[in-house]
Amino acid sequence: MLHAVRKSLTTESVNTLIHAPIASRLDYCNSVFYQLSAANRRYLRSATHGDLLVPRTRTVTYGPQSFAVSGPTVWNTLPSTLRVSTTTLGQFQSGLKTILFRLAYGS
Repeated sequence: MLHAVRKSLTTESVNTLIHAPIASRLDYCNSVFYQLSAANRRYLRSATHGDLLVPRTRTVTYGPQSFAVSGPTVWNTLPSTLRVSTTTLGQFQSGLKTILFRLAYGS
């Protein structure tokens, strides 16, 4: 469909048309995570460890691969020292690099 109307649109309009569905999906995903930690989990042990809630999926093939599931799953597998709110960006990057290096090349 885009090919049929491409000649009548400006480059800026085509860029907007292409990026709009992507941006709306990202906004939807961000809204899913909005106030996730405030969902009455402050008394749970997982809340004190900084774990994120991993939503259930209906499909086995594509559900676990979605960002809404894989993001919190990967976050929860990180050591708790990286997930505390007092960790600076530099400390997080350094710790993550160390973890990825050990996964790739062994201890």
